[in-house]
Amino acid sequence: MRIAKLWCINTGVINYIDLLTEGTINLRNTEKRRLLDSYLKGTRQWLLAGILKFLEDGNATERAIWLRGNAGVGKSVMAAVVADELRARNLLGGTFFCKHDDGQRNSARCLIQTLTFDLSRWNIKFGEQILQIMETNSEIFSRQPSEMFTALIANPLKRLYETKALVRPVVLLVVAIDECGRLDLRADILQVFSELSRSLPNQVKIIVTGRPEPDIVHTFKEVPTRPLEPTEEHNRDDARTFAKHYLSLCNLSEGAKKFGPEVLVNKSAGIFVWLVMACKALQATDGEITLEVIDRLPDGGKLDGSMDTMYNVTFDRIFGNTNNNTSILFRVLVVIVLAYEPLTASAIASLLCASGTEREVLKSIRMLESVLILDGATKKLRLFHKSVKDFLTDPDRCTDPRFAVDLSEQHEAASLLCIWVLDEGLKFNICELPLGPRHKDNPEFSTKVERHLPEQLRYAARHFWEHCCDSVPAKMHLDSNIVHQLSAMLFEHMLHWLEVLSLLDALDIVIPAIRGLLKRFPSQTSQDRSASNEGRIVELLNDMQRVIQLFSIPLRESASQVYLTAVPFSPSNSLFHQHLLGKLDPRILTPRLLPTAGIAREWSACLFTCEAHTDIVHAVAISYDGDRIVSGSSDNTVKICDANTGKEIRTLTGHTDKVLAVAISYDGNRIVSGSCDKTVKIWDANTGKEIRTLTGHTARVNAVAINYGSGRIVSGSSDDTIKIWDENTGEEVRTLTDHLSEVLAVAMNNDGDRIVSGSYDWYIKIWDMNTRKEIRTLTGHTIENRFSFVGEVAISNDGCQILSKSSSGSLLWSVETGEKLDDRPETYKFSTNESSQYTIDDGGWVNEGEALRFWLPPQLRSLHGAYAIADTRIVSFPGPVDRKISP
Repeated sequence: MRIAKLWCINTGVINYIDLLTEGTINLRNTEKRRLLDSYLKGTRQWLLAGILKFLEDGNATERAIWLRGNAGVGKSVMAAVVADELRARNLLGGTFFCKHDDGQRNSARCLIQTLTFDLSRWNIKFGEQILQIMETNSEIFSRQPSEMFTALIANPLKRLYETKALVRPVVLLVVAIDECGRLDLRADILQVFSELSRSLPNQVKIIVTGRPEPDIVHTFKEVPTRPLEPTEEHNRDDARTFAKHYLSLCNLSEGAKKFGPEVLVNKSAGIFVWLVMACKALQATDGEITLEVIDRLPDGGKLDGSMDTMYNVTFDRIFGNTNNNTSILFRVLVVIVLAYEPLTASAIASLLCASGTEREVLKSIRMLESVLILDGATKKLRLFHKSVKDFLTDPDRCTDPRFAVDLSEQHEAASLLCIWVLDEGLKFNICELPLGPRHKDNPEFSTKVERHLPEQLRYAARHFWEHCCDSVPAKMHLDSNIVHQLSAMLFEHMLHWLEVLSLLDALDIVIPAIRGLLKRFPSQTSQDRSASNEGRIVELLNDMQRVIQLFSIPLRESASQVYLTAVPFSPSNSLFHQHLLGKLDPRILTPRLLPTAGIAREWSACLFTCEAHTDIVHAVAISYDGDRIVSGSSDNTVKICDANTGKEIRTLTGHTDKVLAVAISYDGNRIVSGSCDKTVKIWDANTGKEIRTLTGHTARVNAVAINYGSGRIVSGSSDDTIKIWDENTGEEVRTLTDHLSEVLAVAMNNDGDRIVSGSYDWYIKIWDMNTRKEIRTLTGHTIENRFSFVGEVAISNDGCQILSKSSSGSLLWSVETGEKLDDRPETYKFSTNESSQYTIDDGGWVNEGEALRFWLPPQLRSLHGAYAIADTRIVSFPGPVDRKISP
């Protein structure tokens, strides 16, 4: 009965948890098996003893073990050994292996899903709780990582220990946390440890492995942690055992047998990746290995200069007399180095357009086997250590033209190969599924996807855009050859590409792909766009972004809705509609829909509505790059949302009353908030952690501003004062007290030497930041000959003009003279919280330089809702809770 019940629970959990997690579980198990296969029994005994002692101590103050060490010391193998031992003792609740080249294993959401799955299998009562949670909240796996962790891991474990259903300790193991890739991805995982791990019961322990990188070091300073690091003696003992074993497999002279292991130990300096490379090099040596041969090996000791010699020796042996970098051997190496996910030999051959020459690819792989890992289960290949890629792609370290990899040049070649694969392989209804129904409901779905979507096509669909973007430095434009090939592929196969991504459950990459590609095209006016090939690509990409935002729900459910819904119901004047409707087979559309296809002429001004807050939204700001929205609410929180999708990224909690003001720094790394709790808080935008709280106001804080260059923060309060703060120390620098009533708005110019404030006393004041003295007072906002309060102020980018807004409308002022600019020019440029560089004419059209960007709706030109502008986004909150994003 117990087995039957456990099977039912696990089946339920598997059905509810995203399919991504199942892939992660399989990859995790494969990775663990590989690491265990490379483990030599008798080594790392000190590690097991230290961890078991940690668990036996029962020290409630220490929540985690951090197995730390620089690259190459064997941390991942150690972790696999620990996992195996703890599982044998029934103490291992869950394991997560991070991997830098695998998108399924570098996010907080995947981490939490995987640990939830493991814990459900480990403890039957935990699994029962998870099923109950998911039956009442089926969307829990799409929530914020912090909410997921609390609901799916922390709370269920608390209940188990509180009810005595669980008494023994449980360990959660996270391996190679430093391999989570980008800092923003790693920040989410680190937040789980720094803020949420302390909410776990004392019996729950966490073991983490990773290099001591600054953000990781900072995190583990804040969590009671026991560091565990191999000593020099530990490493020498383990290295000696390792060297003796592997040298025993070689043809050694008597001198090498006697002294060789110790020579290797001295040369390795505890770097196991060097030891592995050295043993592989010796095993590949023909004839008898003498002590002199071993002694000629380059010294180890660190993973940069010293390892470079070893890698040069290794690749010199592999490439031999090859005198150029066009050989199939080099091309295979490049694909493996650049690939964003591991690939099989067959897929590599297909990507290289090497049809019929897979034998040559396999031969090249055999030649490269000393630097590769072949997964026995999936047959996929990857470099055996990240340091190999670091060496090959660094022009200062790798100078041999036979195997040096020029990232820009090779990404360009890879992007063209991927586009070619898509152009050759994409087609309508590629998996031959019925049109209309949910594709996952089809019992043959998985079989058909496997049959009709070969690995190279799946890879190209997911990653062609990344190769395009990485072929040029940030803010530079794509090569004309890529533009030409990309244009042909998109205009012929855009719908087919979206269909494949829907089938692969990968539609989340579309908007990042579009945003990345758009940044690689020059800015153009609307007239230029319609006339040029690049302009038409930009227009089509923008349309596709709107399609995903508008139709993502049906597209995720049914791939055929790309044809049945997205095209006919997109605006009739859009390029997406006009170009693609004619390409559809009329038989796939319901005839009665054809006359009214294109339910609107233009795209709606509202991209989407965010409903992250649970109460009134008082303030919004948008990052300079237009990717992040920050909001403050009466629910006492600050929220960060993705400006491309509207999805909540994280919640900042700490204020004890309504949040009335928010600002974000120019570089996007700092957020400042002001609240009815009379405080100003500074937050790390990447981790969501509070940096410091500024106290000194005696009433609510209505406005905040931050200047990137000066290191100053300004706040305005209902205590009638303006305070200037030092961002780095949190100290109050000066208080300005000349307003007669509540200060409702503050702004700083880009140079950081002028402050502008607006108040309930009707006045606008200009202040000198250096002397902290008032320069002049401006008056002029009136309603029916009565003054009205000033609720918003902004300073132009050149510091010469001020824009102020009140319930009576907006006014433009000269900073130098203080005069109203009644005869203002046709357009004016202004900046709000350093995030905007635009001109707005009297008709409401917003331009960036000479390029027309968007039309500012009338309701956003008045003070009915505050707004922030950056790139091509306006954020407003006309309603009590909703925040709308308009193009």
